[in-house]
Amino acid sequence: MNFTTPTTKAEMLETLKDIFYYYRIKRESFEQLELSELSLSDLSYVSPTALQTRNKAVTLLAPAQKTRVLKYKEGLTTEKSELTEKLSSVSAETQVLLEKIRVSYEESLNTVQQEAVKKGVAHSSIVLDKIAAITGEKNQKILDVNTESQQKISDINAKIAAIDDLLDDADTYYSEIEEAEIQAKIVELNEKEEEKRIEVFKYNNGLHEKEVKYLNSITVKTASLQLQYMDIVSDFYTKDELVEMGYYTDAISCVVSYYNTLSAYAAYTDIVADRTLPIYLDDYYSNVVYMYRTKAGQ
Repeated sequence: MNFTTPTTKAEMLETLKDIFYYYRIKRESFEQLELSELSLSDLSYVSPTALQTRNKAVTLLAPAQKTRVLKYKEGLTTEKSELTEKLSSVSAETQVLLEKIRVSYEESLNTVQQEAVKKGVAHSSIVLDKIAAITGEKNQKILDVNTESQQKISDINAKIAAIDDLLDDADTYYSEIEEAEIQAKIVELNEKEEEKRIEVFKYNNGLHEKEVKYLNSITVKTASLQLQYMDIVSDFYTKDELVEMGYYTDAISCVVSYYNTLSAYAAYTDIVADRTLPIYLDDYYSNVVYMYRTKAGQ
């Protein structure tokens, strides 16, 4: 400790008080440790809107739903192609039947005419009646074939028209099923979002618990350190500790600095009469008395 050399006894005693306080009373105040708080980042969760959830459901289901519609259209298109081919087939079959009728009745007419010529009755009413009957029968068969063919063609065209109507409405054919699938997917997505929200909530709660535990640990550590400090400073310094700290050196130096300004005898007499010096000098008081007694020749 640095101090001004005393020139009076009052200054000496005041300086001794300062030295005594500095070494034996004064304690460094407890300094609070600045421990950083634990700062953890929460996970954020934003619940999707109903529209966002529906759009996601539609997007997820779109491939399968479009594939189903395409297969449905392909089936209708194939069926229409088969019916179109059948139209051509009916027309071809009709022409074949008509040709057979023509050939058959041509042969019949030739036979009747040849026989009539042989018999010389080519222009008789009987022959003419036969020819008329054969021609009428031929025309009736032709009519029957054409009527049946037209009916078949009409039926096929009706089926083709029905298929065209189905193709026009193909994109909405599965609309009710698709909407049911979308609603089911929305329920599934909402359940997953709820699971995600709960997981984020649990995670953030875990972080908060860690922060609280860490803060509590800081409080406990600080309290423990403060108790340890109080326990340390509650004890007085030992003589050896005071020696090591330089207390006695400063106290003796202060006393000697003043008494050296007096004669050895005056110093000795005053030291012996003063009852406060033993308090400040402890065991070294006798050494100082002996030193000045020797100087005074006592």
